[in-house]
Amino acid sequence: MPRTAITPQTPQQGAQLGVVAADDLNITYTVADVANGNLVAWNSNRLMVCVWNDSASPYTFTVASVAAGSSGRTSPITTYATAADEHQHFILERDGWQQTDGLWLDASNAAVKFAVLLL
Repeated sequence: MPRTAITPQTPQQGAQLGVVAADDLNITYTVADVANGNLVAWNSNRLMVCVWNDSASPYTFTVASVAAGSSGRTSPITTYATAADEHQHFILERDGWQQTDGLWLDASNAAVKFAVLLL
């Protein structure tokens, strides 16, 4: 089966904010597809990946990388431990992380959720 797509979100910025109503600044998380993994299409040079473990148990996630160009990246973020109800946020550049079809995200349990923001 193919990886399950996650659509990157565009956060509101600066002058776009104006008057902010309830829920205007929320982001949407997608449940990790444990069996098939997740795929994010690269729509910009930089992405912010947000990870949330919403359970009472610790789990892990992995971000696949490629040995590439100017980034010097040579290995993935493998089985990164995320504790119960913990959040991680990190920015990735396209170089060193883009697979042939996008960014690959994997998790050990569906309690792990991903959100991806275009920067």
